[in-house]
Amino acid sequence: MPKTVTASEAKNNLGSLLAELRRDQDAVIVENRGVPTAAIIPFRTYEELQQWQQERRRDQARATLQRLQQELAQQNQDLDPDQAAALARQVVEDTMTELEKSGKVQFEE
Repeated sequence: MPKTVTASEAKNNLGSLLAELRRDQDAVIVENRGVPTAAIIPFRTYEELQQWQQERRRDQARATLQRLQQELAQQNQDLDPDQAAALARQVVEDTMTELEKSGKVQFEE
């Protein structure tokens, strides 16, 4: 069960809270005027959260790319399969490049 402290308690007792965190590996909830405002979590948990968020963004990007590919195929039914596939690949590559440039996703090669 996570421990809950006020912002003042967190400020005044940060060292001991970090020691408890290392020992118990349980989050500390920091409240400001009775409202949960932040969580102090083990670094490993933070890394896992970052990895999960990155995977989620990649999955969303893939889904968007697949949807765009299907839309292009429907809009360009007059193209032969090779032409349609080439056009779809180009749109996917352009979209991936834009997503990477914007920092929304990173694709591993």
